Amino acid sequence: MDLHCTDRVEPDLGQRTYVQFIIDERTGQITVNFIDSANGEVLKQIPPNQLQGIIEDYLASRRVNDRVAHD
Repeated sequence: MDLHCTDRVEPDLGQRTYVQFIIDERTGQITVNFIDSANGEVLKQIPPNQLQGIIEDYLASRRVNDRVAHD
């Protein structure tokens, strides 16, 4: 599966927004949040939560398959 991020941040976000990078220690996956500095709301998350769930499920199934193969 080939995944590309095509989401763009609107230019009018200006000084009211900051970027937060998060690295998941279990998966090594990087998440980028665009946050409204006025209220702390996450305006945009890359990759989206739905995709993160799919990735976590896939990695969990690989761990189970690896354990079964080694037993």
